Amino acid sequence: MSYKSCFVQPLKDNNYKVHLWDDGGHQVMVWNYHAYEECSDHDAHRNIRGLRQESLRKVTRWTKDNPNLHFHDMRPYQRFLVDMYGTNDEPSVTHQEVFFDIECEMGGALTEDYIRSAPKPITSIAWWHRQKDEWKILILDKKGELQHAQGPAFNRDCRNPGASDCFTVVSFVTDSSRALSFKTNSGTWRPCNWVALCSQVLLY
Repeated sequence: MSYKSCFVQPLKDNNYKVHLWDDGGHQVMVWNYHAYEECSDHDAHRNIRGLRQESLRKVTRWTKDNPNLHFHDMRPYQRFLVDMYGTNDEPSVTHQEVFFDIECEMGGALTEDYIRSAPKPITSIAWWHRQKDEWKILILDKKGELQHAQGPAFNRDCRNPGASDCFTVVSFVTDSSRALSFKTNSGTWRPCNWVALCSQVLLY
């Protein structure tokens, strides 16, 4: 579900205009954000139950001030993807995946004020483009001691070099020049979703 791309526009009566990008390309459809309302066992819809075994029925017109609603508080685009794909998280073949990691110099304790002020420089930006099997690392080298390098990428066990020359290390004396290089390299990325890991996954 998290590997799909969509955009929703509100209409009336809990209806939305949905733009969906998948293996078939760009699709536009109207989708109803239905909820489930507590009811008697007789009126329950297909024996649907709430988390506390409440009897529920499907409702297409509802308001948020109804205290008896269930499954109604997700963001519309997230709920659409759940309805459409469930737990299927296979990415569409038309999407590109970029895994990237940004490291910064560590200073004092990681308090909220320290994190908000971000006083230390970013020391490296690294990414792997999955479809291109392309690795790049941009390193801050204020003393100018490192040299640019390019060679074969490492495969997933991080020991044996791969067959393609797609591993690039570039050093920069200033943080601004390195940031400009990252902006140039990522200029074609049009993010449509993010996956939160210890590093970040960008889908476009």
